[in-house]
Amino acid sequence: MIFTVEIADVEKAGLGMAKVEVFLDQKGLQDLLTQLEHLKSHGDPVHFFTESWGESPLSKAKQVSTNCLVHHLQIT
Repeated sequence: MIFTVEIADVEKAGLGMAKVEVFLDQKGLQDLLTQLEHLKSHGDPVHFFTESWGESPLSKAKQVSTNCLVHHLQIT
């Protein structure tokens, strides 16, 4: 499964000009949609982690080598 959250242009982050990129395959997209439905129906924030930070499903393999990998995504 591919589900990564990455920050592009990290050097511009302090200027508020960084870009967040989300990479998904079909399984990652389905997982995201399932969690968003949970957020919609229950109102609880949803969390995604890489394995090294907790539970999956975030992938730990960057899709763009120059990006910075995000290990925790919270959607509220």
